[in-house]
Amino acid sequence: MQTDQQNTHQLLEEVRQGARHAYAWGIGYTFEACRLLHGIPLQAAIHTAPELIGKVQHGLPIIAPEDLLKLAPETTLIIGYSSTFRAQIAEYCRRIPSVPVIFYDDPSILSRNRILEILSSLKLAAESGIVHPFTLQLIHQATANPSGSAAEGTNEQSYSYLSEFVSDVRRALTKQVHFIHYENIPGDIAEFGTCSGTTASCLASAMAGAFYSLRGKIENVEEQPRKLHLFDSFKGLPAITNELDIRAGWKEGSYKDKSEAELNAMVQQYLPADSVRTYAGWFKDTLKSLAAGQKFSLVHVDCDIYESTIDVLDYLFANNHISDGGTIFFDDWNCGAASPDLGERRAWNEMVKKYRINFTDCGNYSAYGNKFIIHSASHA
Repeated sequence: MQTDQQNTHQLLEEVRQGARHAYAWGIGYTFEACRLLHGIPLQAAIHTAPELIGKVQHGLPIIAPEDLLKLAPETTLIIGYSSTFRAQIAEYCRRIPSVPVIFYDDPSILSRNRILEILSSLKLAAESGIVHPFTLQLIHQATANPSGSAAEGTNEQSYSYLSEFVSDVRRALTKQVHFIHYENIPGDIAEFGTCSGTTASCLASAMAGAFYSLRGKIENVEEQPRKLHLFDSFKGLPAITNELDIRAGWKEGSYKDKSEAELNAMVQQYLPADSVRTYAGWFKDTLKSLAAGQKFSLVHVDCDIYESTIDVLDYLFANNHISDGGTIFFDDWNCGAASPDLGERRAWNEMVKKYRINFTDCGNYSAYGNKFIIHSASHA
């Protein structure tokens, strides 16, 4: 049963005192938010992927939703990720309606008087390598005082910047996923550079939402969800050998985060396993495994460095993998002080000239990102 705000704090206090056992629905941000941000001890994680049941991730055993039937409702609490999971949780828990369910983004958990506590915990998590390094930079901006710690003077405007930055990225990707479904732009969706899995999960969630909401309502919408192709070395950045990337200050091994298995578990909370494919290795090698005729309607480029971005764009355009009307998002467009001579900006400008790309520049969608719609390109 969904709890009201009045009961949420009581339930969480029972968990902290050991009178009730909390189970996370999923092993992505639920784990990080509940255990790290809110200090909630978890007994296990609930997951629907058969290949994960019985395994251990983040130190938590993975159980199936059916295992909840074996638990005593009066001592059980389910903590979900967000509103995305409400329907799924309700479906699996219909036989145990007396088990309370709360969500990490419940307003009573994230009430204003807890913002400082949560930001401070986020900072500690980031310094432990759990949160994306760039998020740590934003957290420092939001929470630092002259002594370098979270201070009473941290204002709502600072917190709003951190929150809005992440929201801007998620909002832009989600809107465009729905756009390509409404417009029937042909092709799957790809991400190059997955790191923490945050944007991969956002894309997967949006894809599932767009597919299920439009199926049967718009002509020619696919019978199955589009596939999500996720490319990452799972080792962090490669050796920095290009002079441009050396100048930009990139470091080998930076941005290593989720493993391939962890990433799959995160996105398969939204999409079926056969709709997700991961490619482990350097882009210049894994791109060769794409089938001839593979089309992408949306590509999220989070390559960071110039050399990797060139590897991706050159291959995609040379092999005609991007659909007319497809979208390219550059996550690190404004890195390097937004210099046109560095990083993703330089790589894009070189590819525009090489392939005579006809495009629409849709502009920045966050402090660092920029979006382009592709109309045509020369593939000779």
